[in-house]
Order: sequence, then C-alpha cells, then structure tokens
Amino acid sequence: TVINCPYTYVGCTFTALREEINDHLEKGMKDHAGMSNAKIAELAKLVENLQTQVESLQTQVARPRDASNFMYLWRIKEWKLALEKAKEDSEFFIESEEMY
Repeated sequence: TVINCPYTYVGCTFTALREEINDHLEKGMKDHAGMSNAKIAELAKLVENLQTQVESLQTQVARPRDASNFMYLWRIKEWKLALEKAKEDSEFFIESEEMY
C-alpha cells in the first residue's frame, strides 16, 4: 500500500510503500524539523493577524456609534391628519415617542 508521509501537513510530498516510510522518516528528520518550524512560524503569524482583526472588531463593537450611520423609523399615528394640521398651522409639531 502506498501512503503519504505523516509530515504532509507541513509540506512533505513524499509517498512510499508502507514498509518504506520508516526509512524516509529516519532520513528526513532534519527536513521535517525545518518544515515543521516553518509551518509553526506561518501559523504564529496567522494567529497574530487574527488577533489584530479580533481586537479591531471588538473596538468597533464597543465604540459608541455615530447616529448618522443609522436609519430610524418614526411611526406617526394618524399620519394624514397630522399632515393636514401641519399644512394649516406652521407651529404644529409632533413629539416623538420612540425610535425603532
């Protein structure tokens, strides 16, 4: 049976018969250690970048938001009647109960 090297996850592309893999592992220790170190460095950098992104997102979520970035829906009861009153009386106003 042909199998992949157990160090495939760090970049080793070697395949061999199952009975030959131990020889490859013994001869390839330095190469595998180097590939493993390179993969660890790559993953450490990835973790660092992801941490930075998470911190940035946490800051954005915690920051008070500028109201101008939102659309509010103002529900005015009896809108048509209020509109007619506003047309007739320039000092007519409506107080807002809640914004949704």
